[in-house]
Amino acid sequence: MGIDVWAICDDIPINFPMPYINNYLTVNLRDRLSFDYLKGILELYTCGKTFPLSDDMFDYGDDHSVSCPYDGCKMKFNFHLPSQPGKLQPGELQPGETIKCPQCLKNMVMVKRYKT
Repeated sequence: MGIDVWAICDDIPINFPMPYINNYLTVNLRDRLSFDYLKGILELYTCGKTFPLSDDMFDYGDDHSVSCPYDGCKMKFNFHLPSQPGKLQPGELQPGETIKCPQCLKNMVMVKRYKT
């Protein structure tokens, strides 16, 4: 349908499955950088833009999604990780870092450097 569905975990671990999301943000929104990151995306939605955004404020490239490697899940979603003050750019995940899949709740280990 082209509707973005977000899971925003504000400094809490995800503790129940969230199928059907396509954007996953796990940060502390009391952190100014994280709050400004989300606010910037939401403000652009009000202008009719959709995610992923490709303009001067956002630099996501062609493919910025993460796929769960586990059989029975294979969920694909955009994992958001703000990183740079003054610009709304994605962060990076390094090999060996883990994130929890929002659908199956299993830990996903990054096997390569990944720009989110």
